[in-house]
Amino acid sequence: MVVGSVSRGCQVAVVGGGPGGYVAAIRLAQLGKDVLLVERRERLGGVCLNEGCIPSKALIHAAEVKHAAEHGTAMGLTTPGVEVDMGKLVSWKDGIVRRLTGGVAFLCGKNGAEVLHGEATFASDRTLVVDTGEERVEVEFEQAVIATGSSPMEIPGIARDGEILIGAREALSLPAVPERLVVIGAGYIGLELGTVYAKLGSTVTVVEMLPELFPGLEPEVAVAIKRRLKQLGIRLHLGHRVTGMTAGTPAVVTAEGAGGAELVLEANRVLVSIGRVPNTSGLGLEKAGVELDGRGFVVTDERQETSAAGIFAIGDVAGGALLAHKAYQEAKVAAEVIAGEPAAFDSVVPAVVYTDPEIAWTGLTEE
Repeated sequence: MVVGSVSRGCQVAVVGGGPGGYVAAIRLAQLGKDVLLVERRERLGGVCLNEGCIPSKALIHAAEVKHAAEHGTAMGLTTPGVEVDMGKLVSWKDGIVRRLTGGVAFLCGKNGAEVLHGEATFASDRTLVVDTGEERVEVEFEQAVIATGSSPMEIPGIARDGEILIGAREALSLPAVPERLVVIGAGYIGLELGTVYAKLGSTVTVVEMLPELFPGLEPEVAVAIKRRLKQLGIRLHLGHRVTGMTAGTPAVVTAEGAGGAELVLEANRVLVSIGRVPNTSGLGLEKAGVELDGRGFVVTDERQETSAAGIFAIGDVAGGALLAHKAYQEAKVAAEVIAGEPAAFDSVVPAVVYTDPEIAWTGLTEE
């Protein structure tokens, strides 16, 4: 409950403490700016460090160790009865997350970037209001950086319950390996986590609305991935639109394929991973004069500046590739522009998908 209000000022307010936000705050402080970093979570690092890139890669590594141990017979390495203790695995993963998020907080403090935990909204193009839960802080700034990230997209009319119908966050901390897992969405998150649980022992089925995997990449990529998914026992249903999901014992997923054919799947858990949407709702961006595109992403120029002079946007909320390293570079650009240095974003962004095999690309395809 908010019990009072205070006012303060800063040269630059950064809203959001994920990969883009904390890098922007640190770089701005290094360039001599008085910076206030506002983050609504208890820990810095955003989705990437807390429930995305880092914890998922920890589980990917653990799953690969188990899978390799079980398939070393041809090399004369026999490891019978490899068991998975999900409690210990999740605890190990959480320890990695704590160390890295703690490191981010240390770097902010070391470089002089102040952190304020609370929910921020724009009251004008030069004022933020931050609700810390204990007080209301009015912040006047000269420039601002919006780095609020993105959230999982929902299937219209189907709500996740966080127990049976889950998202990536819950999938990273399951209490046990599900006997049967259905994954809705064959993007990088769905395929990475589907592969993890297949290697940990789940029977995994992936349902994808598009007719092909990774349609923006070379066709050979999809061929190689589909071959490996089959080897891992992962069933893949392309060109199927999910029409219904019901939580229960078991959960039931229905989908419609080509010609209206119905697909019915049963599962212990259903992972929904169909894309992400920008975190722009409730920020008060209209009061700041910040323009959004048709999908709700903040519109920026090559300097990361928005339609409101002096307000910048970086990372997922600014659209384009929703990748941490893209946010890092945009943060560097925005910070240097604010500090009066020449900088602009290079739109060529390398990308990696940690499937099995891993996929990496940058630039143009042959087509």
